[in-house]
Amino acid sequence: MTIATPSYLHAPQAIYAMEYHKHVIVEKPMATTLAGAREMVMKAERNGVKLGVVFQERYAPDIVKARSIVSSGGLGKVFLIEARMMWWRDEKTYYNRDELARSWRGMWDTEGGGALTNQGIHTVDLMYWFGGEVSDVAGFYTNASHPSITVEDNAVAVFRYRNGALGSLTASVSTQPSNVQFRVIRIYGTEGQLEITDRSITLLATNQGGVQRAGQELKRDTVTQTENLHKLLFSSFLNALREGREFPVNGYEGMKSLEIIKAIYLSSNTNQVIKLPLNQVYVI
Repeated sequence: MTIATPSYLHAPQAIYAMEYHKHVIVEKPMATTLAGAREMVMKAERNGVKLGVVFQERYAPDIVKARSIVSSGGLGKVFLIEARMMWWRDEKTYYNRDELARSWRGMWDTEGGGALTNQGIHTVDLMYWFGGEVSDVAGFYTNASHPSITVEDNAVAVFRYRNGALGSLTASVSTQPSNVQFRVIRIYGTEGQLEITDRSITLLATNQGGVQRAGQELKRDTVTQTENLHKLLFSSFLNALREGREFPVNGYEGMKSLEIIKAIYLSSNTNQVIKLPLNQVYVI
């Protein structure tokens, strides 16, 4: 079963389907609360079904190539990952587009968050995929330019990975003019650096291989998905079902980025550095 409904419905609908022993793949965020995500994972385990989360960017060819370079040591030991997502979401055409959009977008209870939870979660997922487990998070969020919504439209954060590397994140849906939107991830290692603009490698520089650059146009539209990465992800999920193996983007993997985002919110609300994993008593 595929679930691609408003975010607040993901957890209850997935849990209901898994109670009837259905395999489920759910859109991001897998839940609006970390408690809901944990309950989804537990339900899948108890009922012996597979739970997948839609992080289709893990199937983009250049992103797969970049992770292979990183994991094989092509950049040496990674010590810093920087990410900037500078996008635009319009109040009239996105948050207030129609009755359905107005019923859930832009509200904490139904969307679970804004620039981080809805848009930036793909970037956070890739930062985790490239860098590994995160141990400490500090961050701030604000609403700078969307008065009709209550969730954040801008956030900044810093991470410390368990392996000692550091990470920095900027996520915005306030970027103007709207025809210069971009997402850049740059990974620095002791033997080189790699840059991904949107989903393409635009810089690969190593001590052994020299410097390779590729141009990339800035985007006018970051809502429409032109590449069919969803097809690759769903094919992978179906193959995992047929072959009886674990789906690479399972519930545990889907929960990682959500936990990091919840830690950013918690850090901003408490003015503290938050350690991961989050304590089970936090129902957020």
